[in-house]
Amino acid sequence: MAKASREISYIEEQMKDNNLFELWTQKWGVKVYPWYSADKIKFSFIEKGAEGKGKSFEIYMNTQKDGIICFDDWAYDILHDRRFEANMLAEAKSGEKYPVGYKFITGESGEKSIGIANASSGQGYCINAVIPDSKDPSKKIIANIPVRFHDLRKLAERYVRSYESRKEELEQTRRTAEKQITESRLKYANKENPQDIPANKDNSSAKTFAEGKGLEKPKTEEKNAANKSTTTSSTSATADQNPKKEVKLGEGKFKVVRYIGEKNNQYWLEAIDKGGNPYLICITNSIFKNLPPEKQTEFVRRAETDRNFTFNMSYVEATVGGKTVLNCSKI
Repeated sequence: MAKASREISYIEEQMKDNNLFELWTQKWGVKVYPWYSADKIKFSFIEKGAEGKGKSFEIYMNTQKDGIICFDDWAYDILHDRRFEANMLAEAKSGEKYPVGYKFITGESGEKSIGIANASSGQGYCINAVIPDSKDPSKKIIANIPVRFHDLRKLAERYVRSYESRKEELEQTRRTAEKQITESRLKYANKENPQDIPANKDNSSAKTFAEGKGLEKPKTEEKNAANKSTTTSSTSATADQNPKKEVKLGEGKFKVVRYIGEKNNQYWLEAIDKGGNPYLICITNSIFKNLPPEKQTEFVRRAETDRNFTFNMSYVEATVGGKTVLNCSKI
């Protein structure tokens, strides 16, 4: 009973500072704060230094984001069926010394990271954080904080409890958005820019766009289509029903010109092929999740920052009203 009372007092003391978790070693300390208005949590690292002159830095991590490693995934593994322990044991057997499966990369060019690795002592784990030294970018500031599984579980439990109301709010927002999308899909399907077309989880709007369903056929385009003897199509049935457009399968290598961003569980890019022809590319979340988690993070990071980033993919090409959209089918 006394132990439970001490634990409750300890939690209350931490929550006064509005943090979910706090841990100190002889050299480093870490505090974890909620920032749910932006769907993130903040890891604040403080180095113990003479007269408070030690280094300190912060790393923000996504709590939820489709297709990208986030803290919600970490908490789930820590709390369910010994998934976390099994994954860390596998890393230990393979000789990994640094975070691999539980590693989050951030920063403008991926220069910051936070992760969980097996402790070098072979007992427990270690929270590892890395950032460039502001005084000398060629050097790195590294914080290693030993942590027990018991402590990680405390953090995961407090996160889940405190984030529950935010999840309910997001779910309500999602349901409201889906209802609005359903009611206005035909209206938006006629928009000229495909990235403005809303989509639900099964990507039906993207399919509608690619298949030409629900789009009015301009009279001039119908006349042009009628004069054509053949129309390239993925299936003859589709071609017969939609003579104003072309749909075909293909694969190729593309160079990213601009990363538009994520919208409605779809990732949008502007890219060019080997011949310099421009395309608008849509990668749905279901396709993107086929990549390993670390590859997903790397893909988005490079698409955002590396103007020489190229990648290969298979796709379904749809040409509607002079606009070409490549819907990724394999990456």
